[in-house]
Amino acid sequence: MNSLGHAKVNLMAHSQGAPTSRVAAALVPHRIASITSIDGVNKGSRVADVVRGILPPGSYVEGGADAIANALGDLINALSGADNPQDGLAALETLTTPGTISLNDALGWKGVNRNACAGTSEDVWINGNRIKFFSWTGRGVWTNVFDITDPFLGITALAFGSEPNDGLVGVCSTMMGNVIGTHYDMNHVDAINHLLGARSLWTNPVTLYRTQANRLQNRGL
Repeated sequence: MNSLGHAKVNLMAHSQGAPTSRVAAALVPHRIASITSIDGVNKGSRVADVVRGILPPGSYVEGGADAIANALGDLINALSGADNPQDGLAALETLTTPGTISLNDALGWKGVNRNACAGTSEDVWINGNRIKFFSWTGRGVWTNVFDITDPFLGITALAFGSEPNDGLVGVCSTMMGNVIGTHYDMNHVDAINHLLGARSLWTNPVTLYRTQANRLQNRGL
């Protein structure tokens, strides 16, 4: 690394950020040192499958959902000073099982196990560049009686039946690269320490991030 402009970065990616980060690695592999997927949607989400299935194409419901998603994206643009185009329905499509399979096909399933509920090697090679891949996830849904997002996740979790999940993503779908753990008492919202830090007594998500930072440092990253 000769200058900051040529430095590699370590990406910590939650939810849809995981496949997004893998796209970044495919585009600029020489700039990425590692990707850590946190409750990542690496093989799709049954919740997205259900939601997409109940939005009739061209309907007012679909249009309304698209408008809400785009408005949220516009708000993020305004807060971050960006001007990125928004397409809420396309974003939803990429979270469905077929959409994610299509993305994985395009990316060559780098770091994602096509045939098993498991991770892959920690070392992933993309165009001659070695990138470290890691992942972890929670498998809790109702984790804090004071967290108002838990009832919502309790409903969305019904889409998974008996499959272990974090309320929005199945455990198997989150696995990527070196799977650090899937046993944490943590739901999809807890994974980023929301809402206002309301979480389980048994898993502190901040500790997971700090431990991963140390792990990356010990790897020389």
